Amino acid sequence: MPQRWIDHPERCAQAGIPSDTPFATKPVLARRMLERAFAGGLPGRWVTGDEVYGRDERLRRWLESRHQAYVLTTWSKESVGRDALSMRIEELAVSWPPEEWQRLSCGTGTKGERYFDWACMPINSPRGYDWQHWALVRRGIEHPEDWSYFLVFAPPGTSLQTMVTVAGRRWTIETCFESAKGVVGLDEYEVRSWKGWYRHMTLALLAHAFLTVTRATAKKGISTLAHFPPRPLSRKTNSRAGCP
Repeated sequence: MPQRWIDHPERCAQAGIPSDTPFATKPVLARRMLERAFAGGLPGRWVTGDEVYGRDERLRRWLESRHQAYVLTTWSKESVGRDALSMRIEELAVSWPPEEWQRLSCGTGTKGERYFDWACMPINSPRGYDWQHWALVRRGIEHPEDWSYFLVFAPPGTSLQTMVTVAGRRWTIETCFESAKGVVGLDEYEVRSWKGWYRHMTLALLAHAFLTVTRATAKKGISTLAHFPPRPLSRKTNSRAGCP
């Protein structure tokens, strides 16, 4: 909920928004979502996200307290420690020799493999951590001036290719939203109430999940009818109104 809505309780009441709904930043909302996912037993070896989440130190420390591995985008001015020195991550990156960089793919896109030049280096970890922190940097090939920066927290010995693969998974999230908008109308809601918005989003995401699973099983040659067999209509059910 935007702060401008929270500041107008009358507007919230008209839309049916619960009166105890507070303002929360995106990192706070992300933590709540992750807490529910972890409590529900959802398996997840990694957490990844863009700069909004990577720059939030409280979110990073919470993930670290759970020994939850992450690859989070950050900004070029992020302060990192290397031995007894403290510097910006962009300053650390430009000091790396050419042999530290490797050309690796971070996943398949619409035009094939997405190759970039990558490098990483261990950085200082707070005391008490038995896992390692890294600074990870991505550099464009056609546009070498295009740099992106990441903070990594993972078990010692984690390979550069693993970090790169996880960093590339963030595109999957964006692709998922684009697909949901185009296929099931995720963004085409015309509602004026809190419940109406939630119902639309829930139904759209459920429909998108069903289509995704159906497509995946079809590619494997598995019939979805084996999982969802048609239910015979009873004599009291009109065939036009019956549901499988």
